[in-house]
Amino acid sequence: MQVSLRCFIDAVTQLGLPADSVESLESIYAPVAQWIVGLQDHKSCPVIIGVNGAQGSGKSTFCSLLAPLLSEVHGLRTVVLSIDDVYLTREARIELSRSVHPLCKIRGVPGTHDVAMAQEVLDRLTQGGCDSPVWVPRFDKAIDDRRPREDWDVIDGPVDVILFEGWCVGCIDLPDWSAPINDRELVDDPDGVWVRWSRQHLYADYVGLFERLDALVMLAVPSMNTVVEGRWLQEQDLWAACGVDGSHEHRPLGLMTRVEVEDYVALFERYTQHMLKTLPEQADVLISRRDESTYALEHISSENVRVYDPEVDG
Repeated sequence: MQVSLRCFIDAVTQLGLPADSVESLESIYAPVAQWIVGLQDHKSCPVIIGVNGAQGSGKSTFCSLLAPLLSEVHGLRTVVLSIDDVYLTREARIELSRSVHPLCKIRGVPGTHDVAMAQEVLDRLTQGGCDSPVWVPRFDKAIDDRRPREDWDVIDGPVDVILFEGWCVGCIDLPDWSAPINDRELVDDPDGVWVRWSRQHLYADYVGLFERLDALVMLAVPSMNTVVEGRWLQEQDLWAACGVDGSHEHRPLGLMTRVEVEDYVALFERYTQHMLKTLPEQADVLISRRDESTYALEHISSENVRVYDPEVDG
């Protein structure tokens, strides 16, 4: 426990999280890490773990805390890939906005990712005999575009665990469109052209991608209001990282105001509401978000794996 506690405290400190976040080591992270170890014992290595959660739910933080445990405590080489990192370039989305629908310019929903790139990266990372570097793409939200290749991460050799996180990861269906779900859709997509386009891509491209997951972890939020607040906190951090505040008239292209964040989140509501209703029962691990920094492990699958026992593994 001392080794895991030390690396976990270091991760909490580096992320600037409240000191009491360390308490979640035994209640959430150690059990999930041990569960992944057990999963790997029963399935071919490497394993791909999907991490689902609405915008601002804490997916990136979750992966940043879990990865050190897997790597430093359990000796499993772990890579984190976000579905955000394989967004289509801004130029490609602008072209879609001209040929399909203006909303296609906005990154986010199925149809705005380079799924072929995601498949290729996963292929390379899961090749057991991989002896050449794997270039892992990264996206810069501040400029609303993919970073240059020289700024991507380079992974040498095979890995043991891939944490594939994203707000729609694991979503394999969506009900037919019948009417706008909120004011944003009513104004910008009253006939459902954009929604139908996205749904078509979900079935054509993303289902196959998500079928590669060995298991799914879901971070469930209580409401859409939680999504807005969480996403706004993320945006404020992005503003701070860019050295500007909300009143700066020459802000980077990808930064959003509070009102713009609310409009942005509204574009995801159809998918988000559907996933909040359906995925909790399908997820292998369910973690619920209680407030800004408090989470609870609600369920962890015991099928074919040995789950964490604090008396044995603590």
